[in-house]
Amino acid sequence: MAASGPVKFRQVTVIAQDVLSEGGRELASPCRRVAACGVLPNPFAGKPTIDDFTILVDLSAEADKVLTARALKALGALKHQRPSGLPTKAHARVVRLESWSVS
Repeated sequence: MAASGPVKFRQVTVIAQDVLSEGGRELASPCRRVAACGVLPNPFAGKPTIDDFTILVDLSAEADKVLTARALKALGALKHQRPSGLPTKAHARVVRLESWSVS
């Protein structure tokens, strides 16, 4: 069974958090944290039990591309400057957690 067409989400949530101070002190370089998550329809819902989950791996890879793009867009470009006048470094870490439940 192969994936057909682009991934279709039921829901997508993107959360952004800007950390401007920590421990009572203003940060020299603000930190933005972003999480993107989505709910996909279960392609096997209402069907007999299966042993080959290849379609879910393919679906996960496609969803990963969409959610990563959404997260990177939400990160945006932090254009803050350090007191020295040098631009801050932008760091991005993509973490992917999966939980599949086939019923």
